[in-house]
Amino acid sequence: MDDVMIFAFYLSSILSITYNIVPIIVIKAIFVISFGLIILSTYCNNRSKLYYSCIFICLGLTVGFYHHINEQNYDVSKLYGKNVEIRGIIITEPQKNNGNTVSDLVLTQVNGQKIPTRKIIKIVQGAFSNSPGLHYGDVLIINGKLCSLTNNSEDEAGPSAYFKSRDLCGKLYLDSYCKIIGNEQKYLKKLSFAIKGIVIKIINSSMAYPYNHLLEGLVVGDVENAIPDTINDSFRKAGITHILVVSGSQIALITGMTVLIMKRFTRRKLILFLVINFTNFIFVIISGSDPSVVRAGIMMSIAQLAILFSKNNKPEHSLFLTGSIMISYNPNYVLDLGFILSFLATFSLLSLAPQIEKHLSFIPSKYVRQLFSVTLAPHLMTTPVLLYYFSTYSLFSIFVNILVLPIVEWIVYLAFISIPLFFLSSGLSSILFTGLTVLIQVIMLIVNYFTSVKFSIINIEFGKLSLVFFLYVVLCVVFFDVKKEHKLYLSIIACLLFIISIFPDYREQLENKTIQSGSLSFYVLDVGNGLCTYLRTPSGRSILFDCGGNPEKYVAKSSILPFLQKHGVNGLDYVVISHAHADHYCAINSIEKNIHIKNLILSTFQSKDEVFEKSISDVRKDNVKVIRVGKGDSVTIDGILIKFLAPAKTNFITYVEDDALNNLSLVVGIYYKETEILFTGDVEEDGVMKLLEWLPLASMDIIIVPHHGAKNNSFDKLLSRVNPKLALVSVGKKNKYGHPNRNMLRCIEKYGVKLLRTDINGTIQLKTDGHRIITYARH
Repeated sequence: MDDVMIFAFYLSSILSITYNIVPIIVIKAIFVISFGLIILSTYCNNRSKLYYSCIFICLGLTVGFYHHINEQNYDVSKLYGKNVEIRGIIITEPQKNNGNTVSDLVLTQVNGQKIPTRKIIKIVQGAFSNSPGLHYGDVLIINGKLCSLTNNSEDEAGPSAYFKSRDLCGKLYLDSYCKIIGNEQKYLKKLSFAIKGIVIKIINSSMAYPYNHLLEGLVVGDVENAIPDTINDSFRKAGITHILVVSGSQIALITGMTVLIMKRFTRRKLILFLVINFTNFIFVIISGSDPSVVRAGIMMSIAQLAILFSKNNKPEHSLFLTGSIMISYNPNYVLDLGFILSFLATFSLLSLAPQIEKHLSFIPSKYVRQLFSVTLAPHLMTTPVLLYYFSTYSLFSIFVNILVLPIVEWIVYLAFISIPLFFLSSGLSSILFTGLTVLIQVIMLIVNYFTSVKFSIINIEFGKLSLVFFLYVVLCVVFFDVKKEHKLYLSIIACLLFIISIFPDYREQLENKTIQSGSLSFYVLDVGNGLCTYLRTPSGRSILFDCGGNPEKYVAKSSILPFLQKHGVNGLDYVVISHAHADHYCAINSIEKNIHIKNLILSTFQSKDEVFEKSISDVRKDNVKVIRVGKGDSVTIDGILIKFLAPAKTNFITYVEDDALNNLSLVVGIYYKETEILFTGDVEEDGVMKLLEWLPLASMDIIIVPHHGAKNNSFDKLLSRVNPKLALVSVGKKNKYGHPNRNMLRCIEKYGVKLLRTDINGTIQLKTDGHRIITYARH
């Protein structure tokens, strides 16, 4: 029960800081204190516990306060979009990524000011950059424009949770001044990079694509960009992406091999301890120092330390001690989903798996019982968090893991034998690598079989934190040995949490009193510089108007797909693309791969954009019906009229210059009872004037401001004509285009129209019964 209580403390702390319930300064102090208390409870007698507890409490508060002060001293995000002079040291070997060379640089000075805490930026060299080639350890002076990590401009106000956990705070393109003034290499790190390079070279020379990259993921990790998107998607749908993350099994294997070799030369505990930790340290660096492998490395060091001093090592205490060490060093680890999942999965193997195995006593084979328990335990422990983050569940995940995990173990064992054997006998090594290829092909066959089932993934709306706690309390009651009176209390807590989860939000309940049924929901997603709007009809039919955003490469995975999956969207009846600019269509292929689209509506005007034409061609291959429309066409769905107001329709596809596309955007009117919404795409001044000639005299309730609020001298006339109650602008934070234009904002204010912007209000939700409109937005 003590382990359960410690786990509950850690879980609540992690979730608290993740959702900004408790400040980082408090969490850091708590984990430093926990570090001490776990040591005390394990190794100290009762008399000395109070004395040492006071010391650790003071130390924890001091460390937390020091971290807080240093973090406040320098906020790099304030410099996004500005030209800066940077001094720093390259701390990774440069990696190729989409034609660019990317390196990590730890900052020492910015604009002459020393950086008090560890801050890292990405240095990006284009294929045709004139800057010198960079290498690990280079000390640089760079002048350039600092950008956010997810954008080429200064759109983002600060780094995300993932980047914070890795101390990443920005990126800079080497298209200006760069000077190498020295080299400060750490030789252990240099050795690690050299070993990693040799391992990858051996694998690439011995195996065909993409099996080589899959094996690299199993052996050294950090290869997500090298694996084809189709395979990544299949692994995600099957629920086995975790196998490409290096963690405890690889550390345990390296430790076992090291012990086996070293015992031939010496059995002295101190030498074994030093050699094991040295090899594990090298492997942690090779694998990219992700939280999961760092956690495994520290736990192994603690276990070896206990052996060195002949102490009993309790794995659960080692896990929590490891967590305390990691978070005391970098409290932003608790923002990292990889850290949270690694922590939960390891705890489940130590505490939950034995409990599940007891419940499987009816299975005669001990091996089968263990296989089921070690597969089911991490699945049960991590599923609540994954549902909360992604709102999707793989129906066949358990079965795929049961089939795949034993194969993965054999692959890892064979790989660690094949790689060193390459230097002794290339022929025997080649046979083993052939066997590895066959095993990986078997995994892919299993994955493809299960993911080919139409409903292999279901979307579950799982937006309340109370549901996460409810599921964990249920796990505790069902599987752990808890006293009867404690079980009663936990059952009461579980019931209360479940009631809170299903009870509607009080604010939403009050506002929905006026709109009970037959409501139309409409969302403007926060996708940065771009546009994506989602409409759900009263009976649950789904329509998407535009599907772009910024950054173009990631907007589908980071914004649009998570939104659709969270809202349980399994199919789209219509997707309307206003025009062929990437910030309005770039996510179309990613959406189609994950959510079936029945109909795609396009204008008859199109530019000769090869990327757009390929995107539409790929969509057609998935049996999506493509409909070309223009002024006068309309679609009625579930009592909602979708009317196309501009541009004029041609009898065939008309190719135009790219700069003419904005004014030829599809302009759409949505009519539901007494509520009317106007989509204007990216129409500019000429497009608005043409629209005014065709637009009915009736007013519109809501208008999507054209072209993200770019300057438009005709906008005043448009507002005067449609007389809206609400104006919506989809725009990125602090974008380099200056959107929305000040004159546009003054015009909106002049007519007394309420304004909502995605850069300020986030994703905007509207709900209407056709008479009244309710707005949900962050203020």
